[in-house]
Amino acid sequence: MVADAALPGGGKLSVRFGETPGQLRMDTNDMGAAFKQLGVSDNVVGGTFVVLGSAEDKGDKRVFSGIADGENYKVVHAPLVARLLSVASFSAVSSMLSGEGIPFDRIAAKYSLSDGKLSVTEAKALGGAIGINVSSGLLDLKADTIDLSGTVAPAYTFNSLLGRIPGLGDLLVGGKGEGIFAANFRIQGPTDDPKVSVNPLGMMAPGFVRKLFLFDAPPPSAGSSSQSPYSEQPKDTK
Repeated sequence: MVADAALPGGGKLSVRFGETPGQLRMDTNDMGAAFKQLGVSDNVVGGTFVVLGSAEDKGDKRVFSGIADGENYKVVHAPLVARLLSVASFSAVSSMLSGEGIPFDRIAAKYSLSDGKLSVTEAKALGGAIGINVSSGLLDLKADTIDLSGTVAPAYTFNSLLGRIPGLGDLLVGGKGEGIFAANFRIQGPTDDPKVSVNPLGMMAPGFVRKLFLFDAPPPSAGSSSQSPYSEQPKDTK
């Protein structure tokens, strides 16, 4: 399949499947417009987005697996995100949803799709105001249910800057990429009205809890069909 579409606002969407046997690539220079046209979400504005994957037949089932990666977008008027931030008492960040939106620099995830079930792992969305990490997630497209669990940290830029203070930073937050404040969460139930729960003990946990928001590699370039944001890269020694 080879498909190219013009999106409202001047953006473009490209889909390639099977030019290399079993390989999928979908990319757009307007994530928000593409998501809206595809019925994924009406709550994303702007951004670039790339999906890379491969198909493999396992018995009578076909499994798609790969990575998704996006940059420079905003989330606006998103009810589920608003509920999560409200339950976690991150009201300052939540108020941004009703205005210009919450800006994010990057989103990346590994995925697997089979028999109407979309499994997501190592999903990370990072911006200056907030960082969200989904350690595991399952969307049952047939049953229309969702089950996500992970961690959310507000004021990510402030938290990560503290970690750069020589000596003191390592003591407070445990090193680069970690923040002082975080909350564990779980979203579970029907996709139109899931239950949102937050672990209050995680809200005061020091930043050495985990290196939640580090990306191991740059996003796939426009000309690449195989690079993964989780592939091994030289470590930052600064």
